Amino acid sequence: MSGWQQGSPVWRPIFADFVTFSYIAHFVEVRVEPGTRRIRVPRVVSVADCGRVISPRTAASQVRGGVGVGDWGPLLREASEVDPRYGGSERDLAEYVLPVNADIGSIDVEFNR
Repeated sequence: MSGWQQGSPVWRPIFADFVTFSYIAHFVEVRVEPGTRRIRVPRVVSVADCGRVISPRTAASQVRGGVGVGDWGPLLREASEVDPRYGGSERDLAEYVLPVNADIGSIDVEFNR
């Protein structure tokens, strides 16, 4: 059956044979250097409940990228600064600080089956 579920506060599609929503849990080891207050993330374990995984290598890479850029990038490195003259944010990506592999240690990914 397909269509849209009504009567709930969230409109969501109904597909009986497919997973339409997935969930993920992140467990993070964080270290803070007392003198410099520098934050390090030596280890992240992510467990995803996303249904059948066709390509585990590709799916694990997507989760790792999401952890680095989506979760920890905004928290540890990124900042949006508004240009007072034009109201926009950064003019180009050369000035925008993004996380790199050295910023986060190991990212272990598991899939709930």
